[in-house]
Amino acid sequence: MVDEIDICRAPQALIKQHGEDAPAHAAGRAQELLAEGDAEGCVTWKRVVSAVKELLDKREGEPVH
Repeated sequence: MVDEIDICRAPQALIKQHGEDAPAHAAGRAQELLAEGDAEGCVTWKRVVSAVKELLDKREGEPVH
């Protein structure tokens, strides 16, 4: 089982690496795991997708410095 802290860290790393494409990369990983028969891993990555989208949405509302 993945720790909640890892679910919080993964989106930041994905956004740093992939920028606005981070949700697509996370969703792709979820689909890969599902295709491999790893349902638990797929669910985890779907949580990451949601967290990435939430983080990006929050950043959109921040003022530019």
